[in-house]
Amino acid sequence: MAGRGMRIATLGWKDESHTPETWRSDIVEGLRALGHRVTYTVPFNQATRERAKEVARDADLVLWFKDDGFDGDYGFLRSLKERGTPSMGVHLDLFHDVPRRDLTIGQSAWWHCEYVLTADGGQRNWGDINHVWLPPAFGERFLGMADPDLDEYPERVVFVGTPSERIHGEHRSALIDWAAAEFGDDFKHWGSRGAHKVWGWDLNRLYASAELVIGDSAEAPYYWSDRVPRTLGRGGILAHPEVPGMREMGFNEDNMILYPRGEYDAIAEQFNALTDAKKRRMRKAAVDTVRKQHTWKVRFKTTFEELGLA
Repeated sequence: MAGRGMRIATLGWKDESHTPETWRSDIVEGLRALGHRVTYTVPFNQATRERAKEVARDADLVLWFKDDGFDGDYGFLRSLKERGTPSMGVHLDLFHDVPRRDLTIGQSAWWHCEYVLTADGGQRNWGDINHVWLPPAFGERFLGMADPDLDEYPERVVFVGTPSERIHGEHRSALIDWAAAEFGDDFKHWGSRGAHKVWGWDLNRLYASAELVIGDSAEAPYYWSDRVPRTLGRGGILAHPEVPGMREMGFNEDNMILYPRGEYDAIAEQFNALTDAKKRRMRKAAVDTVRKQHTWKVRFKTTFEELGLA
């Protein structure tokens, strides 16, 4: 049974007691909003072939959030295909050209799902993997602007997240260093290497209070992290390197600041040229763009239609 009202079993889900606001939960929320019956069945790192077979017995679709398991044994997936039940592996990472991560491609059972969906969308050699580009999206529970809280979040410019040179190269650390020098006390780094982490509506308030959010993603064409829809969907004014594919997906000067990677002075030039009226328009356009094109409800509706599952 394909289409509206599918019974979807998920593998590799994570509860939010230790990692609030996961994209996995947001995807489940979007699927339920489409009318599908989704069960959280096997937690992350607890999948076994026997348990996966059990929970998938009555499913119309098995959705496997990246969780290798099974030690490369993917006979379970073959049995699903033989009975006509599609399997779909989902993850938002960049894989190609990332040291160590690129060596994992195709090496575990997860990669042998009937469809493998990742945010790694460039022209790649995926071999026998049936890869589908899945640009990151946003859940609807935190979609929209909050009221600013300038007492709690007084800085004009912020970065939220953690730099990792193995994944992001030197750009992210250089961006943070530039912002600290350019904006001084008006800049603050929130995240595991800066101030404490911020989630949920607190993050909405942070983005509503800041005049500018700087950010980046690992460098690759047709790839950006979910910080793009997660920031814009909260009405943040985001400065992000321009990546091939972004404009095709509706990201442009109406809703964000795009700059050539590494040319940080272009951020300041564009930011300083913004009037208060333009900032208000950008915030509204950012939320509207995500609501119309980049929620998980919209993303999976489109994906299911393209794959003939709707």
